[in-house]
Amino acid sequence: GVAVNWIEDAAIDFGMPLGPWGVTDEVGMDVALLVADSLQTNIGERFTKPAVLKGGKDIGTIGNRHGTGIYNWDASGKNIGLDPDLSNILKLNVSTEKAPPEECKKLAEHIILPMIDEAARCLDEKVVRRPREIDVATVMGMGFPPFRGGLLRYADSLGIPYIIEKLE
Repeated sequence: GVAVNWIEDAAIDFGMPLGPWGVTDEVGMDVALLVADSLQTNIGERFTKPAVLKGGKDIGTIGNRHGTGIYNWDASGKNIGLDPDLSNILKLNVSTEKAPPEECKKLAEHIILPMIDEAARCLDEKVVRRPREIDVATVMGMGFPPFRGGLLRYADSLGIPYIIEKLE
């Protein structure tokens, strides 16, 4: 029920190059659905596939590489805003107002803290050897804001007690 544009703004204000919906349009709903299926299969109940991904695929929304998606794109590839038809079909909430700063912070935590939780699991399960491997991978591989030092460096700046409290 949170406004889609507030979620996007929160991610971008945090320092991500794109919000989750922008990323979905870049990779395509079809690819996003495959990734979601894989996550649900491999990590089980910790991940629930967003219903909107399937809904988008069912109505033929593929992503900006096919000229349609959650956003409308001009001929040069510039994002010119959410597709109002798709927003209506998928019942996406869109606000004409900018999210208040405290709401942006809260939304960014909803996006980032589960990533920190999964990164900690990767360390615990020995998927990676050292935290810096996750930091490099998140900055170089997923566009995590370099000025934050990587996902686990950012987690260190927040402190484990704070992260645990917010995740619980």
